[in-house]
Amino acid sequence: MLLHSILTGPSVQPRAAMRPAQGVTQMSRLNHSSTNTSPEQQPEQSRSISLKKALALSAVPLALLFGAAFQSSNSVPGQLSAIQSQLSALQSQVASIPNNGPRKFYLTKTLDHDGAEALSACAEGYHMASMWEIHEPSNLRYDTTLGLTTADSGFGAPIDSGWIRTGFSANGSTTPGRSNCNGWTTSATTSYGTRVSLEDHWGSAAADISPWSPNISPCDFRERVWCVQD
Repeated sequence: MLLHSILTGPSVQPRAAMRPAQGVTQMSRLNHSSTNTSPEQQPEQSRSISLKKALALSAVPLALLFGAAFQSSNSVPGQLSAIQSQLSALQSQVASIPNNGPRKFYLTKTLDHDGAEALSACAEGYHMASMWEIHEPSNLRYDTTLGLTTADSGFGAPIDSGWIRTGFSANGSTTPGRSNCNGWTTSATTSYGTRVSLEDHWGSAAADISPWSPNISPCDFRERVWCVQD
């Protein structure tokens, strides 16, 4: 509206049926006004009008540009909205990422699991551990809430033994690292399973699975079980 007003000047409402005398009077006043304008004022007025028109014309592309920008999906508000959506999606993804801290493990407090019960001995979110899941205890975190503790275990694992998965095929022999109560399915006294504990004699020669010490028990023995986080 402002640009239109500058370019076209003030609007004049037409008057119906103007009397001739009044028309003559109006023309006379206009002629009188123009004759009273000095020669020095006329170029100045002309320059002022030209300048206004030039400014108005130069503003047209800018106004069109701003209008198009705010209607475009690539406008600043549109870009900010897209960025906010991406940030919200990223926050949701970060929130869904599980805690990648040290994996937890523990030795059951209960000493009442025979070979056939070992696989079901661990709390929800944990499973019976394989030797190679907990072989490096310094890379793990011992769960002192669920697990057995001793007077000097602190935040680490206690020195006590429990059933452990071997990674071997179903076997009931007397060989540590192979025996597994036939894949932890039997509590027969004639079958054997492997159990391990952390080494309690630090001056002894290193075993093949140091710092762990292996042993076996008949599958009808009641033992603790080593558990590790899923």
